[in-house]
Amino acid sequence: MGDDDEEGAEGATAPHPLAPTPANTFPALAPSPSSPASSSPTPPSPPAPSPPASPTPPPDKVVVLLKATGDAPILKQNKFKITSSERFEKVVGFLSKQLGKEQIFVYLNSAFTPNYDETVANLYRWHGTEGKLVVNYAMQQAWG
Repeated sequence: MGDDDEEGAEGATAPHPLAPTPANTFPALAPSPSSPASSSPTPPSPPAPSPPASPTPPPDKVVVLLKATGDAPILKQNKFKITSSERFEKVVGFLSKQLGKEQIFVYLNSAFTPNYDETVANLYRWHGTEGKLVVNYAMQQAWG
């Protein structure tokens, strides 16, 4: 009985001749890297994508650069600072008062008209260039 027990123990440790080995395993049937049968460690999963980070938080005051477009008159003072928590409508109101016109067209970076309810801080964070928020203005519709 002792000899049979030793052979039984040996049989338990020896792999079955038809058991899959790395040499005869199809990739589709191979154990997944996360299964406990795998001998290699699971590679770390890539970090979840994060929204683009602003290089620096907006300052307390934002420099606004006003650029005339088309036949709009050029302002004597085309650069000023505004508190970043102010709404963009304040910039438009200031510009309208300086030009003496009720209707003006404003664009950010020569591209689009932002929502007047948006804060200057957000517009600067999203569209500020070289430390300034560039606001183009015109007397007639200039873009889009």
